[in-house]
Amino acid sequence: MYCPNITIYLAAMAMFSLGACTGRTDKPRRKTDEGGSLGSQGSPVRAKKTTGKKILVAYFSWSGNTRAVARHIAKKVDGELFEIISANAYPENYSAAVVRAKVELNKDIRPALKTAKTDGGSYDVIFLGYPNWWNTFPRPVATFLRDNHLGGTRVIPFCTHGGGGMGFSLKELRKLCPDCVIEKEIDIASRAVKSSMDRVDGWLARLGFPPKAL
Repeated sequence: MYCPNITIYLAAMAMFSLGACTGRTDKPRRKTDEGGSLGSQGSPVRAKKTTGKKILVAYFSWSGNTRAVARHIAKKVDGELFEIISANAYPENYSAAVVRAKVELNKDIRPALKTAKTDGGSYDVIFLGYPNWWNTFPRPVATFLRDNHLGGTRVIPFCTHGGGGMGFSLKELRKLCPDCVIEKEIDIASRAVKSSMDRVDGWLARLGFPPKAL
């Protein structure tokens, strides 16, 4: 029997749970994105030579938060941008997007992508960006990882969030890409994207990508 009160209650609980984990990360139609801290460990990374490397900056963004960081990185390292877009667009309404994201995660759904498939394995380095949704990356990112045989590619994660940091996304990333070399990540707080680009530049330098002046 349909009970609107129960339905409203369950939807409210779902919104509360995701909000607590992600702080409404990557909200729709935001023009700025959020920046953050140097990884989860905060330790420096030995610089590696990057001259002549083929670099891809692949990202999923719902509101534009992660997109802003991805564009900044791509400009700084001369990387190629690739946006991971679900063929079935996520609702612009936050509550509806929250519910759908949870269903996809629980059922391990890998949504079809709207963006043309890219040969991720042909790149030497892939910067992989995403918002923290339910303590991991959104399912379209899982689709991207499934569809691309990355082999021994260097994968460098960056994540926007509302307080949950990287969540469990690194653990899942290592599981889905066991042969990849997962480099030092950065988590970027959603409320501070604009003010965190200098920290992003420092992170890039530690990874061996001295950011060029724009």
